[in-house]
Amino acid sequence: MRHIIIPITFLLTLLSCNNNSKLITQLKNQAYYLDKEFEFLSYKFSQKNTFNRDKWGENYNKIASNAKLVVYIEEQLKGTNLLNKSIYENIDSFFVYSLKGEIEEELSKLNKLQYEYWKTEYRVDQVLSKTDVELILIKIKTIRNGLCKEYYDLVERLDYKFPCIRTVVDAESNQMKVGDTYKAAISIGAYDPFTKPICKIGGKNIEMNDGIWYVEIPCKKKGTFKWQGFIKMPNPKDYLNTYPIELEYSVK
Repeated sequence: MRHIIIPITFLLTLLSCNNNSKLITQLKNQAYYLDKEFEFLSYKFSQKNTFNRDKWGENYNKIASNAKLVVYIEEQLKGTNLLNKSIYENIDSFFVYSLKGEIEEELSKLNKLQYEYWKTEYRVDQVLSKTDVELILIKIKTIRNGLCKEYYDLVERLDYKFPCIRTVVDAESNQMKVGDTYKAAISIGAYDPFTKPICKIGGKNIEMNDGIWYVEIPCKKKGTFKWQGFIKMPNPKDYLNTYPIELEYSVK
């Protein structure tokens, strides 16, 4: 009987090792996918940040600093199977960080659950298996990518949903005679009936009529004249972007 037990025990151990090996391979593949996804998200962030640092700078820095911490944690974990104080504190800091800031409520709840699990399951000086290491890395990389997407969407939500905005002026004619009335219709290249842009011409407010501002200037003398103004467009964060208007007309 004893001779039978030993081979069975050996076989179970061997099968367990094979299963662990497959699991670790799957986890490494998943981590690789998460890293590639983050590279793409990071590229999108850096492109946006290059063109508009005022709007993207702070969020870009959050993602960059968070990414550095994840890389540092990965390097530490790969170098040992013991969860020493330094590694523990860095991972703990990462989870705490993932609960801060203006992040979407559902993401915040998920991160909190992960953090509670981390605090319950792991302790300083705990010996980690290779599977433990890969699982921890999967969790923090998943959260890193979730935060990256959220910060990206947070800024995108404050932007217009059309790529370009420009003013359009349609004048009946730029060649006038004394006694005529110069007339022009002003519109904006992107129009939302639920927003109320401000239009000022020559220091005076012009009322919008069905998305168009109409300008009328009596022509009282000959010459070349220039009129100026601007449109102020409220954006989703409730401040105004200004778009200047300038046009010439002649009176003969």
